[in-house]
Amino acid sequence: MWLLVSIACAAAAAQESPLSPERLYNGVGRPLMVTVEVPPGTDASLAFLDASGELLAPPRTVTRGRVDLRRVLPAVEEIRRVCYVQCLAAGQPTGSALVIQPMLSRLEPRTETAQRPDGTPYTRITGWGPEPPGTPQEEAPPPQTLSGMRVYAEKDVVLRTSEGDIVLAMRPDEAPNTVWNFLRLVEGGFYDGVGFHRVVPLTRDGDPFVIQGGDPSGRGDGGPGYWLPLEPSRLRHDFGVISMARADAPDSAGSQFFICLSRNGTARLDGQYCAFGYAVEGAETIGAIAGVELADVTAGRPVDPPIIRIAEAVPAPPRNPGSGRPDRPVTDADRPPVPDTDRIPR
Repeated sequence: MWLLVSIACAAAAAQESPLSPERLYNGVGRPLMVTVEVPPGTDASLAFLDASGELLAPPRTVTRGRVDLRRVLPAVEEIRRVCYVQCLAAGQPTGSALVIQPMLSRLEPRTETAQRPDGTPYTRITGWGPEPPGTPQEEAPPPQTLSGMRVYAEKDVVLRTSEGDIVLAMRPDEAPNTVWNFLRLVEGGFYDGVGFHRVVPLTRDGDPFVIQGGDPSGRGDGGPGYWLPLEPSRLRHDFGVISMARADAPDSAGSQFFICLSRNGTARLDGQYCAFGYAVEGAETIGAIAGVELADVTAGRPVDPPIIRIAEAVPAPPRNPGSGRPDRPVTDADRPPVPDTDRIPR
């Protein structure tokens, strides 16, 4: 039985990966070289895992130095969804895992025009198809084209806000390009000093809704200067889940994100917005941001917007074969009571 790393030890165990990929991008059929850096004489092996921690191949013993993952773990060739390679030193998970992302041709969202309860039209996503659009819905989409593998060490994101810290685990297995975009913005300092410009503590039905940030302009229409293609994430919008904000056009996300305040309030966003991670720490901070005083209740504009003082990408904790990450998402039970405030129609 694998020895599990306790949640209490997760922060201490989070350290740079002993696996260093030589290339970020690796073409089809090319060697996938990584450097194994463990203390001399240490027994090392590589575990190939899915997002839940299930072993996709038996662990393979490796030596210190350069290793071709395609030779050591041939199952890498077959994956069509993000998986992970975890280093085991003396039988224990050590350092962050490597994210192995197949680079696949896009599935485009299929849409229809629908109406909100107040009668205003919006674009509703009804399914996904191959690129380019035009293939009849009833036809099975062709297989996606594989262009190679993107390989990098797994990272978490810490939002150090004026109300406290929020630690976010990423889900590249559900939204690989959205996660990659978010990490690049974080590491480039994009979110430093940016506020939560929109806070909607309650829907018109009285369910906690969202806190929204990521717009340097603070007006709600700013971004990084580009639009991000929507991905078909299956991650449910639940308390603590982070998802990309966008305009009506499916591919109009960029840098703005929201963090969900309850399942009841945000379940309707499933399949319509791209959820790409979840909080593992910081439920109290999320609650504190949701409880700030609002200058404009209808727009959700805070009197004094909470600020992301700095956003950091930090090493993710090691993944355990059989169980995956040692920590777990925050839940509704961790959510502080919603402040007594006016309900916000949404």
